[in-house]
Amino acid sequence: LPPLSRKLVDIEFDLGPFYLDRNKVIEIARILGDPNLDHIHNRIDPVPPYYLITLLSDKDPIGNRPDILFAGLHGEFFTPIKIGDTLSGKGKVSDVYEKKGRSGKMIFVVEELLYNNQHGERVARLQLSWVRRDRYEPGIDQ
Repeated sequence: LPPLSRKLVDIEFDLGPFYLDRNKVIEIARILGDPNLDHIHNRIDPVPPYYLITLLSDKDPIGNRPDILFAGLHGEFFTPIKIGDTLSGKGKVSDVYEKKGRSGKMIFVVEELLYNNQHGERVARLQLSWVRRDRYEPGIDQ
């Protein structure tokens, strides 16, 4: 795998289109033990915000790396997301930085994801953080 470096910053990638299938949304809610499962099933509640984390793009330079772990999420939600919506948008790597910990060097990658629905309305902005702990990773300026 190529090293994680600052060269990734500002790389943009497409998101979607992702059709929000009722059965898939319910299955994720069931797996996560969502207490509002009946409301989701009966379309009373919108799609839970956590569902967006399952919509990672195969074009994402970070999303398919087996050597990196999910480290955090911050989200802003603007319009309810409904079962049956089709979401698309843009993502980009917004930062790459390193920290030194007791177990060695950790490299963090931050991505910003912007999602729109099929009507062109902005529905969400997510900021995802990823971390890789590796004593042998070259510096992020390489």
